[in-house]
Amino acid sequence: MLSRLAEYFELRKQRRIDRDAFRQLLELDEDLLSDIGITRDDVEWASRLPVSVNASRALQDAKRRALR
Repeated sequence: MLSRLAEYFELRKQRRIDRDAFRQLLELDEDLLSDIGITRDDVEWASRLPVSVNASRALQDAKRRALR
């Protein structure tokens, strides 16, 4: 049980690190964001998701659904 708890906290820690990196996308200009296929609104939306959600995956899934 302790190992599962440690895994949970490690995952949350990693998600916070990932989220901080994700927020750095907000510092990019519109042309660079466009080059990678996202908008500033996309990044802002994903950065507001709970830490328990993988923001990068959620953004990819949302983009995939929009292309259908």
